[in-house]
Amino acid sequence: MEGILSPDFDGIVSDEIENVRVSTIRPSEKNSHFYNPAREDRVIELAKLLKRHGQLEPIVVSNDNVIVSGHTRYQAKLYLNGKFIKTRRANVWEDEPEFVKLLLAFNSTRDK
Repeated sequence: MEGILSPDFDGIVSDEIENVRVSTIRPSEKNSHFYNPAREDRVIELAKLLKRHGQLEPIVVSNDNVIVSGHTRYQAKLYLNGKFIKTRRANVWEDEPEFVKLLLAFNSTRDK
């Protein structure tokens, strides 16, 4: 994680990995304000990789279980009817200004 996020976010995301019920996670509506939705073929391709290798990278969720980073991984888990998803917790709530800043920081290299 070091070097990916600005120093402003030091310590905001836990290193602890939790297995969280997929049904309790919500995609961020704010994500669609900045990014195009994942293409279906990309979701299916990722689902195949998850099935073959497992979930190698946890998604990041806020205190209220809203996705900060990992919308496509979440969609792939849904495609596979997965019950649990590996997560890391960001100490932020969806309605806080830091949420959007963190979402953008995590996805700074993503195609917009």
